[in-house]
Amino acid sequence: MGGRTAVGVVSALWAGVLAGAWPDVIGAWIAVGVALASLSFGSARLGRAASAWLMVAAFAAGVARGAAREARLDRIEAALLATPAVDSPAPSGSEGDRVAEARLVRVRVRLLDHPRLESGRPDAPARLLTPAAGLPSGARVRAWLPAGMQAEWGDAIEGLARLEPPLETRNPGGASSRAIARANDLVAHLSLIAGRVVEARPPFSPRATISRWRRAIEKVLRERLSSEARELVLPLVTGDRAGMSPELSGHLQAAGLTHLIALSGQHVVWFAAAAEALVAAAGGGVVARAASNAGAALLYAGLAGMIPSLLRAVVSAAFAALARATGRALDSLQALALSAFALLALAPGWAGDLGFQLSFAATLGLVLLAPLIDRAVRARMPRALKVVAGLIAPTCGAQLTALPLLIARFHALAWATSFANLIAVPVCALLLAAAWLGVAAELMLPGSGALLFSASEALAAALRGCASLAARVPHAQLTVGHGGLLVASAASGALLWCMAADTPRSIGARMQQASDPARQRATRRRWRLGAAAWLLALVLAVGARPLRPPPGRWWLVVLDVGQGESLALGFADGWWLVDAGPRTPQRDAARDVVLPFLRWAGVRGLQRLIVTHSDLDHAGGVHAVREALPVLRSDEPRQLREHPAVVRLWPPRDSVERTDNASSIVLRVGNQASSALLTGDADSLVEAAIAESLVGGWPSSGGSESTATARTRITLLKVGHHGSGSSSGARFLATIAPRFAAISCGRRNRFGHPNAAALARLGDAGAQVHRTDLEGALWFEFDADSVRLVDWRRARW
Repeated sequence: MGGRTAVGVVSALWAGVLAGAWPDVIGAWIAVGVALASLSFGSARLGRAASAWLMVAAFAAGVARGAAREARLDRIEAALLATPAVDSPAPSGSEGDRVAEARLVRVRVRLLDHPRLESGRPDAPARLLTPAAGLPSGARVRAWLPAGMQAEWGDAIEGLARLEPPLETRNPGGASSRAIARANDLVAHLSLIAGRVVEARPPFSPRATISRWRRAIEKVLRERLSSEARELVLPLVTGDRAGMSPELSGHLQAAGLTHLIALSGQHVVWFAAAAEALVAAAGGGVVARAASNAGAALLYAGLAGMIPSLLRAVVSAAFAALARATGRALDSLQALALSAFALLALAPGWAGDLGFQLSFAATLGLVLLAPLIDRAVRARMPRALKVVAGLIAPTCGAQLTALPLLIARFHALAWATSFANLIAVPVCALLLAAAWLGVAAELMLPGSGALLFSASEALAAALRGCASLAARVPHAQLTVGHGGLLVASAASGALLWCMAADTPRSIGARMQQASDPARQRATRRRWRLGAAAWLLALVLAVGARPLRPPPGRWWLVVLDVGQGESLALGFADGWWLVDAGPRTPQRDAARDVVLPFLRWAGVRGLQRLIVTHSDLDHAGGVHAVREALPVLRSDEPRQLREHPAVVRLWPPRDSVERTDNASSIVLRVGNQASSALLTGDADSLVEAAIAESLVGGWPSSGGSESTATARTRITLLKVGHHGSGSSSGARFLATIAPRFAAISCGRRNRFGHPNAAALARLGDAGAQVHRTDLEGALWFEFDADSVRLVDWRRARW
C-alpha cells in the first residue's frame, strides 16, 4: 500500500472517530471494518476501488470506535453530575450551578504517569481503584497531589479529595477544559487535600527504574542550571512545562516557536540517533542498530510519559526500525500513517488532541513539502547561502500543513516564525544535545558536565532572546479572527499541495507517472488550485476585520479571568479594555484569557486601555496586553480622557493621590436611558459618594436629570470589589436600581467572594445577578433603551 493510500486510510479513520458520537449499537461495525482493512492490507497493489473500500471500512471502524468511547464517557459524566455535591446536599437551581460545585470524597487512585513537579504541586493522570461520587472504579481523572507529596508512576494513593467535572469553554476564544480532558479519557479533576501512598510500585520494576532515572535527571538539571535556563531545558528533556513562566510561554507562542519545546519527532530522532551511533561504533549490524533505535525511542517515551505527540514519533520510529530489521521497504509517509492508525485505534480520543493533530500535520509537511521547497530554494540561492535552505525548507513545510489547525485554535498567524526558526532551530538542537550530554556526564561522574551546562546556559539565553525579539515584532501574531472561510481555504491549499507533492516510491511507477500526460496535468492543476486557495487565505488573513456590534448598539464583555477583573467594551469605532486581569508567577490572565478573546474577536489594536487601579488582580496583565497589541490611548486613573459614551464618576480630580481601592476609577458607559456602571474595587464609602452625586442629578456632559429618573437609568451594575461585603451598599443599590448585576470572581476563591450579604442586598434591590465563577464570561448587548445577556457559546457572529 502506497503512502497516499496509507494517509487516506488513517484520515478516514480519524474522521470516523471525530464523527462517532452515535449509540453503542454500531460497535459491531468495528469487526467489519477490521476485517475489510486486513484484507486490503494484504494486497501489494491497490486499485482505486480497493482503496475506496478500505477508506470506507476505516471510516466505519472509526465511527464505531469513537461512538462507543463517547457513549461510555457520557455515562460516567452523567453519573458524576447526578451525585449531589458536598456544597449542596439538596441541589437546586441551574445545571451550571451544580457543575460548578465540587464533591468532597475519599478516594483511592493509582497514578498512570510521572507526576509533573515543576509547578510546585504535582499532577498526573490517575485511575480510580474504588468508586467515588458516582464514578465507577477504573474511571480516569486528572489528580493534583498535595505540595511535596512523594509519589511516583504506578503508586496507589488514598486520601480526601475534591472531585469535580472539567468545565466547558469559559471565554470566547478560549480552550475547553472538558474537551481537553475527554481527549485523554479523563472524566473529572481531582484535587487531593490530604493523602498518603498506600501501595508503592515494586522497587525493581521497569516503571520504578524509569521513574528514578527521570527524578535523577530533574535533580541534576535543578542543581546545575539557573532557573531561567531550566524552564527551557526541562521541557526539552522531560516534557514538563508546568514551571514555565507566562512570559516565556507567551513569547514562544507569539514567535511561533512553541513546537521546539513540544516533545515530538525532533527529540526522538536525536535520542535514537545517539543510541544507534553508539551501537554502530561498537560494531553492531543492521538489526542491532535498528533495535537500539527503537529501544531508545521507547525509553524516551518512558522517561517523558504519555505525551500524544511524542508517542506518535516513537511509534513511527519503531515501525521504521522494524522495517529496517526485516528488510522491508517503509518510507516516512507510511510510517507516519501506520503510527497514527495504531495510536487512534488504541486511544481514539487523541483524534481531538491538538498536540497529536499538529504533530501529524507538521510531519506530513516535512515529508511531502519540505523536500520540494528545499530543491526550489537551493536552485535560486547562491552557493554560499544554500545551507540556509536546509533550515527554511523544514520549517516552511511543517508550517504550511499545520497552519490551518493553528489558525482555527489560536485565531492568529505567527508570520515571523520562518525567520525566527533560522536561528532558533539550530540553537535548540545544540541546546538539546548539550543538556543531554551534560546530564549523562554528570550522572556518570559528578562535576564532569560543568562545561556542557555552561554551554546550555548560553544556548538557553540565546533561544530566549530569539523568542523575545521575534515576539516583539509588530503584529508578530497577526490577529485573524474566527472566520471559518479562512481555515477552510488554508486547509484546502495544504491538502492540494500535499496531494500534488506525493510521488510513487518505485522508479518504474515514477517513470510511468512522468510519461502520463493526464497525471501530469492533474498534478499541475492541484498546484495551481492549492496556490489559489493559499492566496485566498492570505487575503482573508490580511483583510480580517474585527467583530463589531450591530448599528446603534454596544457590548460589555465581563471576561472570566478568575479572581480578578477584565472588561472589554465593543463600540462601533473599536474596542476598549478596562483592566487586564491578574498575574501570578504561574499564570497571566492577559495571555491566557484576554488576548485569546481579542484575537478571536479579530481585534488588532485597542482604542483605549483603562487601568482602574494598581492592584495586581486588575493591572497584572497590562504589560502583556501592551506588548502584544498597539494601544491608541492608555489611561491611568488621573489621566482619563472623557468620551461621549463614557463618563468618569470617581475619583475626583482634585483628590489626594492614592493607590488603594478607594481611588479605583468608576465609570458610567452608555446613554442616559441604557447604561452600565463599572465600579472597579470601589467600597461602600465610594458608593455613598456616588449615590450623593446622583441624588443631585445625573452627571453627564449634556445636562442633568431628576433623581426619580436617575433611579431607573442604570441597567447594569458591574458589582464592586468582586462582590465583597464592603461593597454594594443598600442605599447605593436603592439609588441606582440596577436591572442586572455582573460579578467577576474566581471559582472557590480564598476571599469568599461573592459575599452572601452582598448577594442578598442585590436580590432585595431587584437585580438579576450573573457571576463569572458560575457562568464563565458574561456578554451584554446594549441598545438605546435596553440590555440583554448574549449566549455567546451559541450565537452566530
